[in-house]
Amino acid sequence: MKNIGYYVGLLGGVWLLLTALQGSSSNDWRYRAQALLGAVGISLGGLAFWEPTHFRATREARIFSSVQSLLVGIFIGVFVSLCMAGWFRDILGKQLGGSEHRR
Repeated sequence: MKNIGYYVGLLGGVWLLLTALQGSSSNDWRYRAQALLGAVGISLGGLAFWEPTHFRATREARIFSSVQSLLVGIFIGVFVSLCMAGWFRDILGKQLGGSEHRR
């Protein structure tokens, strides 16, 4: 039960990736960014599952931490970019049935 956050992250990443691939348009950068966000979410969740707890101050621990920090930075950057482009408004408009949520 302590890994429930990782499961949610993996499922969220899969959902983002599948919805981006389902509605993909070759000219719309938001679908590509959403697919990237899903792939990074899946990578973060998978990386967290195999995180070794026996690392001390070894080179492997620093490399693992650096890769994890890089993925978190990419995730935050893409997420902020999508939010500033109105991504949530588009998702709510599609899932809640139309244009009453769009302005």
